[in-house]
Amino acid sequence: MRLDRALLLAGAGGAFGSLDSALNIAFPDLVDGLGIEVGDLQWVVVSFVLSYGGLLLAAGQLGDTIGHRRMLTIGAAGSVIAMVGCAVAPNFTIFLVARVLQGITTAMVMAAAPALATLAAGGTHRGRAVGVFQMAAGVGGAIGPVVGGPLVDLGGWPAVFWFRVPVALALLWLALTVTADKPGAKTGADVNGAVMTSLVLAGALLAVNSGRSLGWTSPLLLLVVAGALILAGAYTRRAMRHPAPIVDLRMFGDPSFAIANFLTMASNGAMFVAWLLVPALVVNEMDAGVFVGGLVLAASPAAMSAASPIAGRWSDRSGPHMPVAVGLIVETIGLVLLSNASADWHPAGVAGALAVIGLGLGLFGAPNMALVMSALPDDRQGVAGGLSLMMRTTGIVIGVTASSALFDAFEPKRGFVSAFQMTTWASAAAAALAAVFALRAFQLKLRARP
Repeated sequence: MRLDRALLLAGAGGAFGSLDSALNIAFPDLVDGLGIEVGDLQWVVVSFVLSYGGLLLAAGQLGDTIGHRRMLTIGAAGSVIAMVGCAVAPNFTIFLVARVLQGITTAMVMAAAPALATLAAGGTHRGRAVGVFQMAAGVGGAIGPVVGGPLVDLGGWPAVFWFRVPVALALLWLALTVTADKPGAKTGADVNGAVMTSLVLAGALLAVNSGRSLGWTSPLLLLVVAGALILAGAYTRRAMRHPAPIVDLRMFGDPSFAIANFLTMASNGAMFVAWLLVPALVVNEMDAGVFVGGLVLAASPAAMSAASPIAGRWSDRSGPHMPVAVGLIVETIGLVLLSNASADWHPAGVAGALAVIGLGLGLFGAPNMALVMSALPDDRQGVAGGLSLMMRTTGIVIGVTASSALFDAFEPKRGFVSAFQMTTWASAAAAALAAVFALRAFQLKLRARP
């Protein structure tokens, strides 16, 4: 497999999309700078997640229709506008509008990137190509929290957006230098299906993310859930009759495909307890400082980045099922290690546990994504990549919601450290359950061999 410009562009797109991890460390300064309440920070996350997660499938299909290089080019150009808009926003309302635009343009970049990678490499090297994309995404995720702290110290919260403007311009330049790929979709875009799935996904993500703040029996929340369910039912009926729906639901009748998508949600949902609670453990309980906290958080994506290309080659040689199962087992071990962390630990110990979690995610991610993408033909690789990333986003939202609820239930009576440990144990149990499913899928694959 040669490292051509299309594969380089795919990796650059993955790294760029992951740099939003720099924003987390800027939250306290953002509260002061825009004069908002801490509770308003949820809308900083929601505005991005809903627009990004809800549009991944639609962006992937549009890339299949007009070309993935063109889609990434549009996303990179739009990202420049979005980053500047966030950085110069004079009030919270305009900031949220810019965050929505950032979510839309990031969906364009991230949905196009894995498709560019797999199409550049060809079917026999699909795992390695996805490994390059995952490795680059891990690098971006690791750089974000490391540079975020110093940037906030130097220029306040707008700096975490300003530094990505030249990065987006560099991505745009690279996209313009890559030979345009030919549109692959032969049956035309399922525009109505794309709109329906985007609304269903946005409604589901909004319901999961806002359930605790609005109340699970809130009339508004129930209305959103009802609307999403009705629309999902309508899409299901339509998809069964459509010759080329954006998501062919019959594919989920294949146990291997269905389990792979479930594992994407479970693995990413289980690990997000680290991003949610470790900063408070290191900075507040250990009194280690923001910069050290950023270095500790970077351990997980750095390890994931190192493991991803290895896992991709392993997947190409022996199939994806074994590295997927091993990766989830390693992730479980890392979460168990992290669940024993306390204020008496050295930050390096926490970083070590996070590195084990990242190693597991790296071994898991590329083979599992390659498995999902191999189930769709070349002219549907944009939809395939969008589906895999959508499942990842859904898992993260579920993980954040569940972890927050568990921690809030334990913390008043048990204190921070005990609540952290119990919540992390629950995440380890979720990862272990995912590993059981992965081993079962591997067993079914072995039985199916002649």
